[in-house]
Formats: sequence, structure tokens, C-alpha cells
Amino acid sequence: MKLLDYLDRVGERRLERDRITPPRPRDTRMIVGTLFFLGYYVLVFTMLKVVIPAENAPLVRDSLLVLGPVVGAIGSALFRTDVKDEITATNTGAAFRAVGEQAKATVAAAATTPPPVDAGNAAEAVADAATDEANRIKGNPDA
Repeated sequence: MKLLDYLDRVGERRLERDRITPPRPRDTRMIVGTLFFLGYYVLVFTMLKVVIPAENAPLVRDSLLVLGPVVGAIGSALFRTDVKDEITATNTGAAFRAVGEQAKATVAAAATTPPPVDAGNAAEAVADAATDEANRIKGNPDA
């Protein structure tokens, strides 16, 4: 096997591997998250080795307590490698957007409720708006 043949096959294997499992993006958020994550533990290690003045001890303790959960969230985001988790995160975002749209539709339907405005009329208006939207999605706008 010649060197050029080997290099061609290496490139083909990389493309095939990336096609099967796409590489994780390396964007600014990942770099900042990694630096924050590592910096926190460097800070903790440094605090174990360096004598902290007594007047600064509460400040250091409070800062570590406040930053701990944030670093945990960053760590869980950085080490999440399962594609299923990525899909779940995307679907969760879509679900939250759908709930937001539903809330807007509910407010709009309640705003068009004829007087007297009470819970019964508002509930009927919301139900009618939901039925109309479901019919529109199904393709039966006149049903």
C-alpha cells in the first residue's frame, strides 16, 4: 500500500466515522464552560494549600458555595455525550416553546370572551380556540 492510498483511506474513514457519529461542536460556550469548570477546581485546590486571612474566609466560602451548583451544571453539560440526551434537550426546548404558544393562545382566547367574563365563559372560549386550532392542524378548518 502506498502512502497516498493510505492517506486517502484515512480521510474516507474519518468521513464515515463523522457521518455515523457527528463530532461535537467546539464553540465559545464550550471553551468558556471548560475554563470555568477547571478554574473552579484550581481555586478549590489553591484554597486548600494557601492560608486565607480570617477576614476573607467568609467571602471565599460564600463564593465557593454560590459557584458550586453552577459548576455542576456546566460539568453535566460538558460531559453529556449521548445523542439521545441531545435529542431530549431539543425536544424539551420545543415543548417549552409549545407551552408558551399555548399560554399566549389562552390569553388571546380569554381576551375575546364575551361579557360577562366569568370562569365558565373563559373556559368555553379556551376550549373553542383549542378545537379550532386542532381542526386547523388536521386540515379541517370548517369542522
